[in-house]
Parts: sequence; structure tokens; C-alpha cells
Amino acid sequence: PTVAVIRHDGWTPERQRVFCEDLADNGSVMQAARAAGMSVRSAYGLRRRPEGRAFAQAWAAALLLARQRLVDEAYQLAIDGSHDVIMRDGEVIGERRRRDSRAILSSLERLQHCDAFADPGARIIAHDFDAFLGLIDGTATPADTQAFIDARSGKRRAPPRGRSGQFLPPSTRS
Repeated sequence: PTVAVIRHDGWTPERQRVFCEDLADNGSVMQAARAAGMSVRSAYGLRRRPEGRAFAQAWAAALLLARQRLVDEAYQLAIDGSHDVIMRDGEVIGERRRRDSRAILSSLERLQHCDAFADPGARIIAHDFDAFLGLIDGTATPADTQAFIDARSGKRRAPPRGRSGQFLPPSTRS
């Protein structure tokens, strides 16, 4: 059996899972890092490293899941606007509603062009997000991640081949 390795940088499988779940819920990398007890910088660092591939894919899927919430909030802000309290001499004398349609449209435009939304693997992972997070246990390999995506996309891996290029029968595979 493979033994889970605790990362030297503190990104345990549990912290990676907490980060991704929180990111899927709120869309904020800063808030997700805080929830995991880690820094934003270290999160981006793990995402860039080869051993962080599953984490990076879960991150992209989490952003896909968070997108609808962010769109809903931007829509609500467009309708309601922001409320400012007007104070004078320490007392509330009124309230003002302001709308900033340009900021809302700009945010929605950036969401539309986010790299995570172009990644077909992220879309597949987003559909079975909780199951994928089970791969973040310290033992998953890039092949495990790809197998997860392939299994849910309808792709099947070709059986192993021998030296001559012939497919190996199941009884001789190791």
C-alpha cells in the first residue's frame, strides 16, 4: 500500500480539501487559504508544482462551481446597488443607494474569460467535485487524476501493449 506523505510545506491532504471546498463555496482564494490555515502565496506555489496537479485541477473546478454564486451576487448588486450610511456628528442621518454598473459588468466579463472555464478537465471534475477531492490524499498520481477525468468523460484507456505492440490479454497484465 502507498503511504500518504505529509508535505513539507504544510499542505496536507486535509488542508488542500478545505481550501478547495471553501473556494467552491465563496470564490475567494484569500478566504479559502485562510480557511485552510495557509497563505495565498503557498497555495499558488503548490498549484504550480508537478505534485500539485490534482490540487490545481480541483482549484479550477472549484472556480467553476463558485462562478454561479459570483454571477448571482453581481446580478443582485446590479439590482439593489450598495447601501451607504450617511453620518453626521456620530449619528446616522440617512442612507444612500449607489449602483456601479461598470464595475459589475467588468467583473462578469473577467469571470467569462477565466482560464478555469476553458479547461474541459475542470468541467468534468466540477460535476463530481466531492469524489475528486477524495483523490487529494497524498497518494494520487497524475495518472489517477487523468483516469478520473477519462472515466467520467466516456473515454476509455487502451489496454496495455506488449513489446511487439500487441494488446496484452488480461491474464498476462501486471
